[in-house]
Amino acid sequence: MCPGYAGVLDDAVLDEIFADIFAGRVSEGKDVEFKEGFGWRSLAVYLKTMAGFVNAEGGFLIFGVRDGSREPVGLDAGEARRFREMDGERVSTDLRSYFSREILWGFRLVSFGGREFGVIGVERGRVRPVVAIRDVGSVIRRGAIYYRYHSQTTFIEPAELELILEEERRRYLGLLLDKVRVLAESDLENTAVVNLVSGDFRLDGAGVVNVMIAPETLREIRFLREGQFVEREGAPALVLRGEVRDVVPVERVVHSPTPRAITQDEVWRIFLEQREVVCADEYLKQGCSFSSENLPFFYFVRAAGRSAAGAAEFLAGYGFSSRVRGRLIRRFSEFSRESCLFLPIGDVQSEAAVMKRGFAGMLREGRLVIEDPRGRNGRCLRYALLAVRSLSAEEVVRLREFLLSELLVLYEREFLDPACSCSVKTEFRKAVCWVDEALYLMEGGV
Repeated sequence: MCPGYAGVLDDAVLDEIFADIFAGRVSEGKDVEFKEGFGWRSLAVYLKTMAGFVNAEGGFLIFGVRDGSREPVGLDAGEARRFREMDGERVSTDLRSYFSREILWGFRLVSFGGREFGVIGVERGRVRPVVAIRDVGSVIRRGAIYYRYHSQTTFIEPAELELILEEERRRYLGLLLDKVRVLAESDLENTAVVNLVSGDFRLDGAGVVNVMIAPETLREIRFLREGQFVEREGAPALVLRGEVRDVVPVERVVHSPTPRAITQDEVWRIFLEQREVVCADEYLKQGCSFSSENLPFFYFVRAAGRSAAGAAEFLAGYGFSSRVRGRLIRRFSEFSRESCLFLPIGDVQSEAAVMKRGFAGMLREGRLVIEDPRGRNGRCLRYALLAVRSLSAEEVVRLREFLLSELLVLYEREFLDPACSCSVKTEFRKAVCWVDEALYLMEGGV
């Protein structure tokens, strides 16, 4: 498995794909490419297809299936051995040398129906488009942007390129607004900007400035000349450009620390990753300035050692007026075992109810497969999130690790995507909030 990507290569997904292949229900398409055999001479073709997948919606290269007839013949012994012994780092190096951005991928040798098949899975690009930066024979052309259309990988058409560029524009603006928001919420008079690549600190009007380090910290640091290496692995070290100089001792000025800006992303991740919370009350106060009250705040209520009613009283005494503050106070003060976020499916036989029951059944078995999460404006994904809300509080506790893990994946892949619809984001918020409330309720919260 290639480091950094295993998302679509889990057993449940592959079992379903190969069951469909053997039943004749799968043909080559926008996210599937069949190859009858596997050999290194065709590496450039494979890499071109992977670039097409990453610029589209991701997909699978499946080796051991005939292109035209779709017959699952399997790889012969030599091909299976070559695929099994594939050097993932070498392929990743080739991808980096041929294309402008990182391509996240993975590979597995799969046994099914008494035969062996090779599978390469490619994730949809997080930053697109990926552009070819060098010629590779007659297969890959420098400057080309490849895109996966139905059953073929070719040069991207203007319509798809325009959509990708618009998505990137929105993503960039979102990042820029996040940075501006952090600056706006900070103490600008005492704020510097650090370049995470060069290490330079810049203060408004002062250019690159010196950094003063406390003596107790200096005792723990080893300075290295630029270009040298750390002598002992794990030792704290700073790169030295110039000299370390003593400064004239000055009277120490103590500034009371200004609370740093807390982002919504931080709140989501702390809950979904179940991190330890420091200064939980600060998260509750910061929540009053967010755009929605539907975040997993009960995790922070518990970390602060408060009851729901106590959290409502705490925020009522917080001198910050906002619409979300009022909604948070109401949410905490009205909290009870009969949460409005719990949404049983019932016995209705509509298509929507049947789909939600199907997803709920999968969740209770500790698995979740969403075939087309973005199809029909995210319909399947919304039903899966609604199914989370149909689980009882007791079931949420039993499935705790699984649910948190799956919701974290959906948060990173779907919720953060600028193309994610508002309706999906709303259902995601409510699903996570139900898990948060259920855990709070069942683990002693009142």
